[in-house]
Amino acid sequence: MTEGMLLREIMVDPLLSRYNIVMVDEAHERSDRVLGLIKLIMIHRADLRIILISLDDQMYPLDHWVVPISKASANQRAGRAGLTRPGKVYRLYSPASFEKLPDVTQPEILRVSLTSTVLLLKLMLYTMGAMSDTSELTELGQRMAELPVDPPLAAIMHASDMGCLKEVLPVVAMPSIESIFASVRGKDDALFKEIEFAVEEGDHISYLAGGSTARTRCPVYDYYGYRSTLVTRSRRRRASTANFAKILAKYDLLVTSCDGDSKIIRKCLLRGFFANAAAANPDGSYRSLRDRSTLWAHPSSALFERAPLYVMYHELLETNRAFMRRVTVVDHRWLAEAACIQET
Repeated sequence: MTEGMLLREIMVDPLLSRYNIVMVDEAHERSDRVLGLIKLIMIHRADLRIILISLDDQMYPLDHWVVPISKASANQRAGRAGLTRPGKVYRLYSPASFEKLPDVTQPEILRVSLTSTVLLLKLMLYTMGAMSDTSELTELGQRMAELPVDPPLAAIMHASDMGCLKEVLPVVAMPSIESIFASVRGKDDALFKEIEFAVEEGDHISYLAGGSTARTRCPVYDYYGYRSTLVTRSRRRRASTANFAKILAKYDLLVTSCDGDSKIIRKCLLRGFFANAAAANPDGSYRSLRDRSTLWAHPSSALFERAPLYVMYHELLETNRAFMRRVTVVDHRWLAEAACIQET
């Protein structure tokens, strides 16, 4: 896991009681904060084993390639020998063979079939009403194309019949700017601040809470200049929201309000993320309702330690697991309603 994920684990489980061994790869590149926290944990966890891995003492790391590569890849791997001190590279092929290698690796987009991806994209656009039966853009699709956001978010912004455009616009603007909860100047303290805004409905509603709080004076946000950064990014979000509102005004879409009704906001979000719905499994994971794949709530999510029966998510992060990011609670009855809307 990343440093941020480890910090999140420590935040919810200060002694890492669920782990017996922690291996820190490339230890010389890790921040002192992470290593310092692990050292403190070891004072209270005599049974915890820490494995540190570094290249500092390795002058001749061995990389064994058994597949064709390009000149660019070969030169990049050669850099490993001089990562921390001067080293040497021994290639198991002749200079003549090296010259026959392609200059760069062929992009994956040219090496794999995109048929399934294109079909899935067309299906997504069709279910959102952006594409007609003849595979042409509808009027809604043309409007969505003008918005500088992903199609699901554009579909949400055009769901004017829900009467919550004022609340939805800031949520839509959030992914278009740097997260207001991001670390400040390399500090990870913002990760701990995020939990203060977490609400039980999930991440999208938490973003609304975080943006609203940034407008008021609160001494706690002065720590490490975090409040000033929060306010700055919240202002950027409002500026982005204003730009979206101007575009929507061209189509006479009124910026109506639902007075912060979380239920209405989440039902509106489901208009765009209907395909990204998932149901909880007994082991804490989730099952995608689209392809039945196994998913997990990302450690940065407000729902990381909770287990609502049904959720929707904005995007997936593929590591050793498929993590859902920007996760929000939904009601299973809303899924049926959304399905009927998509069919019409």
